[in-house]
Amino acid sequence: MNTPKNVKHVLKKLNKSYSEIGQECISEVEKSLRGNGYTDAKLWAKTALQALIGELGGVEDEFGLEQIAMQLDGFERDAVEAFYEIFTDLQDELHDVHPVDIRDTLVYSIMNALDKEDQKKYKGLYN
Repeated sequence: MNTPKNVKHVLKKLNKSYSEIGQECISEVEKSLRGNGYTDAKLWAKTALQALIGELGGVEDEFGLEQIAMQLDGFERDAVEAFYEIFTDLQDELHDVHPVDIRDTLVYSIMNALDKEDQKKYKGLYN
């Protein structure tokens, strides 16, 4: 899969790969869930991100993320709030980058990280 141009631009500004960004996002969501009392935070983080990635890809800015979070509860809300923190931190760091490009970079990176983990898991099961 070719990396979209706007994602490449953001990754270059961050001096990171999409794999690094994806893993960092998943780790931050895990950390947030663990802090909120979820004992199997790794599983819950991946489950929430897989379930919500489509919705997260449709938001335009932090206000859209707030709207999504208000409609959710439990681990899904906690996951969106962690994503919101990552998103706003990157907005502060990359003040000259459009929020949609930051969103696209996060969504693309998370999707790829989750896909790679699934490939490893299934390769181990069926190979």
